[in-house]
Amino acid sequence: METDSQTAKGPKDSSFLTIDINNIDHKTLPYLLEYIYTGRIKKLALPGAVISPPFIIDLLTIATNYDIPDLRTYAEYYLKDIICVDNAW
Repeated sequence: METDSQTAKGPKDSSFLTIDINNIDHKTLPYLLEYIYTGRIKKLALPGAVISPPFIIDLLTIATNYDIPDLRTYAEYYLKDIICVDNAW
């Protein structure tokens, strides 16, 4: 006789891992996944790419919140290049 735990598949099954990522912008999520799987973000590697400060700040926040030190370093590298006296407040 099978128990409910043996026949049930879905959220109650212990083999599933659920991570709540509601605090990640839907536009930033693909870049986070790209970094996790490849170790880089093509958008940031393109020569002459225009990178918006909010995008980099989102990546830095995500890296800090989810303890991804390499992504944090990656975001800090690009953030230092786009911060200047004119855009700092």
